[in-house]
Amino acid sequence: MGLTNPMHLLVLVVIIALVFGSSKLPEIARSAGKHTREAKEGVASFKEEMSLGDDHPLNEVRDTLRSANPKNIVKDAAKKAVSPTEPPKKP
Repeated sequence: MGLTNPMHLLVLVVIIALVFGSSKLPEIARSAGKHTREAKEGVASFKEEMSLGDDHPLNEVRDTLRSANPKNIVKDAAKKAVSPTEPPKKP
């Protein structure tokens, strides 16, 4: 359902204004913005801490695991089973 209709958003704003009062709304908006900014900064710092440098030894392991896609492995095995690379030997 959600807030796809602009009328829903307008009703929600009116309800919030009635519950909190118009004097509290700017404070609530500032607080929400502050918390959003802190969350974004936290995520950015976490990503920075967890990123691996170019010379990190785990990069090779990461690349190997990413290339080990089970779908591709099964597809390659099926191709080899159906049409082997070596021609069959004649008796």
